[in-house]
Amino acid sequence: MSQVIEVRFIHTTTQEVLTDRMTAASSHREAVELALSAWSGGVGVLVDMEPVGEGEFLNRSTPCWRYHYICTLQDDEYDREVLAQLFTQYKEKPSAKV
Repeated sequence: MSQVIEVRFIHTTTQEVLTDRMTAASSHREAVELALSAWSGGVGVLVDMEPVGEGEFLNRSTPCWRYHYICTLQDDEYDREVLAQLFTQYKEKPSAKV
């Protein structure tokens, strides 16, 4: 079952938001791949994705879960490392693979 997952790519040094995309995906990895494809015009490839800490519940006007991943992305020019920040309505199941 897919859910709406917001994916935000953040530059690891400057903390600049590189892109902020809404996706409909069944996993965090799929959401990152969809956001990367849209951002890179289809030329970017997700090489690696490592979780940073545990998911955090945010009790805002629209409650959600926030997750962080360090992602290695490859495009036409070079490999780059970005922080992917994901916002989801539902908590990721412990058995779910990245």
